[in-house]
Amino acid sequence: MQAVVCDLGMLFAVIAPRGTHLWEFIRDILIHPEQHGGLMRWEDRREGVFKFLKSEAVAQLWGQKKRNSSMNYEKLSRAMRYYYKREILDRVDGRRLVYKFGKNSTGWRLGEVGV
Repeated sequence: MQAVVCDLGMLFAVIAPRGTHLWEFIRDILIHPEQHGGLMRWEDRREGVFKFLKSEAVAQLWGQKKRNSSMNYEKLSRAMRYYYKREILDRVDGRRLVYKFGKNSTGWRLGEVGV
């Protein structure tokens, strides 16, 4: 387990190794809210809909994990778009900072192993 400290002074346990994909990083924040201080929340868990509450803090944490000090939410959201065609993530139309896990994402549904 690797510990990462964001500039807010909070300690975050990052469960997966450095090679984690962005969508898995997002999933892990959502399924372990006790470790990630209100960065994101489920809007509709059954449908896989979630919202960024502290988008820049999530981006900074992702940047620390990837050793990219210039990471910001604009870059993170651009990276998320690559998952749309693969049906791993999708945006929710008309809602700012709200996304949805697609049919090819795993590990976020209630009842799946590790959740």
